[in-house]
Amino acid sequence: MLAVSACSVATEPCPADGVASVVGSWGYSGIELAPLRTTLSGTLAVTRQSCREFSGAVDLLEVNAQGGTRRLAGPVSGTVIDAGSVRFDAFVEAVPRQHLATLAGDSLSGTWLAVDGAGQTVSGTFGSRRQ
Repeated sequence: MLAVSACSVATEPCPADGVASVVGSWGYSGIELAPLRTTLSGTLAVTRQSCREFSGAVDLLEVNAQGGTRRLAGPVSGTVIDAGSVRFDAFVEAVPRQHLATLAGDSLSGTWLAVDGAGQTVSGTFGSRRQ
């Protein structure tokens, strides 16, 4: 009986009431609040979604207070938690930036955080609108 139960969980379909789709191109804008204040702008592209799990890529331009720029780009993987919540990781540096967002129609907004092995924290806020 345990084997049947474990199998049914692994192949459980999406809920009958559906899962919000996050597939598409999203304009991304954000602010790094700590340790330095910078602005972020670019695109979050969600190219694949299977039930609650999704993946894609992010391509951002970071601008610091002195006008210096840096490109941050890499893969994204995440989960639609419920009808109004999304969690995803953006792999743009050695430590992924973990995003937690509220989903409302064609907009995402929330916070992000990255903590390295030494305990150094990089954090900020972001907003995205589906294009």
